Order: sequence, then C-alpha cells, then structure tokens
Amino acid sequence: MKIFEDELKTIRVDNQLLENKTYYIDFESASSNAILEELTKTKLKNFVNWQRGNQFASIAIKNFIGNIYFFGNTYDVKSSKFLTELSGSDQFQTLLNDIQSLSKNVIFSYSSPSFVMREVDFTDIQPSLLLIFNYYKQIILQWGHTKNLESSFLRIINNPNFKYEHNYKMEHIHKITKVDRKTLSSLAKDSKYYIKIDESKNHLLTLPITNFISKNSNDNYFPQKTLIKKKYLSYNTLENQFVKFFFEYIESISYQLNGVKNLPENVFKEIEDVLSFCHMTLRNPFFKDIGQMQTIPINSTVLQSRAGYKDILDHFTRSRFGIKHVFDEFIQESMSIDLKRISDLYEYWVFYQIAISFLGNDIIIEQQDIVLKDGNVSYGICFKNKDMSVYYNYTESRSRKTTYSVSLRPDTMVKIKKDNKTIKLIFDAKYKVKNKSTEEGIERHIKPEDIYKMHTYLDAIENSLFAVAIYPGTEFYFYERIAGSQIRTNVESIETFNGVGAIPLIPNDRDSLNQFDQFVLKLKELI
Repeated sequence: MKIFEDELKTIRVDNQLLENKTYYIDFESASSNAILEELTKTKLKNFVNWQRGNQFASIAIKNFIGNIYFFGNTYDVKSSKFLTELSGSDQFQTLLNDIQSLSKNVIFSYSSPSFVMREVDFTDIQPSLLLIFNYYKQIILQWGHTKNLESSFLRIINNPNFKYEHNYKMEHIHKITKVDRKTLSSLAKDSKYYIKIDESKNHLLTLPITNFISKNSNDNYFPQKTLIKKKYLSYNTLENQFVKFFFEYIESISYQLNGVKNLPENVFKEIEDVLSFCHMTLRNPFFKDIGQMQTIPINSTVLQSRAGYKDILDHFTRSRFGIKHVFDEFIQESMSIDLKRISDLYEYWVFYQIAISFLGNDIIIEQQDIVLKDGNVSYGICFKNKDMSVYYNYTESRSRKTTYSVSLRPDTMVKIKKDNKTIKLIFDAKYKVKNKSTEEGIERHIKPEDIYKMHTYLDAIENSLFAVAIYPGTEFYFYERIAGSQIRTNVESIETFNGVGAIPLIPNDRDSLNQFDQFVLKLKELI
C-alpha cells in the first residue's frame, strides 16, 4: 500500500499526514477482504472513502491527530494550524499540558454553597468526593419538591417493586391445602404437637399418619399442628436493595466529608442536612426487610423505566459522571496510540483561556453537569466570581425564555451583571479554517458559515452583546452594528463591541494570546 498527496499519484507520502487534508491510497495487490479487515482493525473506516472491489481510495483525517497504523506502516497525523514543528501526538500532549497548567493556577474558592471540582487546601481527600456530595446535596436540598430525591422515593413507595416468597409456619393441620416434603417431615417429627386419641375416634385411627407416628407406642397419636408453606409479598427485590444501597452510599460520602477539618461552616451544615434526610429515609418501614445489595441490577427494566426507580438510577449514574474532570477523557486519550480528538481539546482550551482572561485566578466553580451535544455526551460547567460567570455548553432555550426559537448551546458564554442587567458575550470555538495562499504565505481565515452561526446566536439569544468565533487562524474580524462601518481588523478600531466576528487564538502563539487579552481588557473598560 502507498499513500500519495495528489490524485494522479505522483507525489508519495513518507510517514506524515496533515489533519483535514485529502490523500489518495493505492492498495496495490491487496484483496478486498484484506482491505476491509485492515480498515476495521485500524478503525479508519470513517476516514477512508473506498468502494469494495476498487484498488484505490481517498483518506482524510478530520479533527483528529496522532498515529495511525495501516498495512504495516506508521503515519504521523498532525495539525497544520499550530505547533507545526511537533508530531501529532506531541501537539495533543502540549495542548493538554497547557490546559492542566491553566487549571493548576486557578484558585478554586469554597465560598459558594455549591463548591466542587478541585481540592487545593485539603490533601487528605479526593476531589471526586466533593463532586459526588455536591450533586447529591443539590438533588436533596435544592431541587424543587416535584423533582427532588424525596419525591422520587415517594414514587417508589406508592408503586413499589415486589415479589412473592414463601416461608413455613406452624399451623393447625386442618389448614393444609398442599403437602410437600417439609410438611411431611414436620408431621413425622414434631411430637410436641401430637395429641393422644381414644378408640372412639375411628376416623382418625385408620389414617396412615396416625399409624405411622403411633407404631412404636401402645397408644394412638395424631398431629395437631405442622409446618405449612405460606406465600407472602416481599419487597426484598434487587431493585429495592439498590435503592437502599443508594441512600447508604450518600450517607457514606457525607460521613467521609464530615471528617475533613476546616471546611466552611455552610458545608458542614449541608452535610448535616443531607445526613438527616438519609437517616429519616432509611428508617422508613419500607426498608425493614430489605437486604444488602450484592450487585447493581443494571439490566432491570424496573430500574430503567419505572417512576422513582429510574430517577434514582439516573442520579447514581449522573453523579459518577459528574465527578469526572472535564478533560480527564483527553488525558486518557493522550496515553493511547489511537487518533486523538484535537477539535474537542481545542474547544476546551479556548474555554479555559476565556475564563481566566475574564475572571483571573480567583474562581468559584458553581456547577458541573452532563449535557447532550450533537448527539454525544458532553459536559457543562460554570466558572464565576462576584459579577461574572463563564459557562461551557450552556443551553439557551424557549423554556428558559432566553431565546424566541430553537434551543442553542454556544461553546462558551460570559454573563456580566451590571446595573441590574445581564450582558451576554458569546464565544464559539471553531477548529476548522479556510486556507488562502498569499505572497506572504498561507492565511487561515474563518469559514463564512461560522460567521453566519454567530449571527444566529446574536439574533436569537436574549441580552447578547456580541457573538464571536474563536479559531486557530491568522485574521481578526469584527463587524459592528453601525451603519456603514468598516470591518474592524484589530482590537483598537472596535468602538461598540456590538456585533459578530472572529478572533484568532492559537496555543503557544504569544501574538494571538496577547491580542485576545487586549480584546477582553478593552471590553471590560467599555462595559
């Protein structure tokens, strides 16, 4: 197999490919089965355009960088947008290291009732503990009465899952409706329930059981009581064991935090309130005969669909996702030999740059949540200080009365409170660029459709001042809402900050980083 830069296959590629560029493959003598097997094994099917029976194909790796291994050859896929002197894997790792460095320099405050995310003062506990507790605290103490954890438990009480079980109880013999081995054994062995019968009771004397238990005696005996199998309703199901485990799990998390010294008083009060709720719930008679869970019944249709049970399973799952640092998945990718999602990592790097430019290093983490974005699980988070909040993946919608049409979710939104008003600044990271050759070299421009998207945000989202795309390009644009105004190509020329635009922001590029800081500084002065 050979890879070429051109469709005529005159310029062969050695071992390096550029992300987002189309190349051409000659599979030479490989069979269709061998090609299909290789595409499946290397997970390249989504990037290769190939028709079965053809010896030629095209390949374009979009939004991913790193190493690929194809027909025994290793290719380095790298970005042409930044850090071009590095390999694809090193580009990814450099950007990841930058995010981690930004994160470490942030002072995460516990002054908010909703403290989460990172542990900086108390080294004897794990950050995940704080995040788990924060989630449970919210659903117990802060959510409305129709959707909080108490309401979920009441739904379970009103329609509990149950099963039929049986036990054996000593009952009068006339209550026997069905005889089994244990009943027969009790009839034969439990002599304390035998009564002596006289000759006048002929109907009892002739019974086999009388003859059996009286055969070694001069008198005749008959059993008055025996063990009878009784069916009863039991709530000791796997699903209810999971519910019990869930409340005991919240207790455990709370007790662990309760042992940490020097937490703010409001946090200890929240722990006390959460524990009180769990104690009260677990004292409910519903749990009296429910045993300990051995394994989570994840395939249970009751947990997946029944009111109350579904809520609790969802809370347990969400809390465990919620404790994951928003870029942990990228750290895992950096240890992998597979391709790595540079577009997503760039988006999150942009969020951190924006947050620190607006808020500085003294940040309160107000929330971390899971959202669905483009059909995939993503994360939502809010960094804030006294007057500003910086949101990642915040949803604006008709239900929140913040848009007049469809729901919109910009990558990053800055909310500034001023004079009893809220000003929204919208930023959207766009990894893709449009290249243009000039005498000075390659210019990287924002794509027109991305500017169109900024107009959508600005038009639809209430109280928005501007919407700008952040991209790894070379050209600065800002279109002000002033009749007849020229395109602003630098920060100094902006007058109102009311409009749409595109701002270059490139990792390890001091010029673009300084330009963005100037943009934020001038914006703060004018607002």
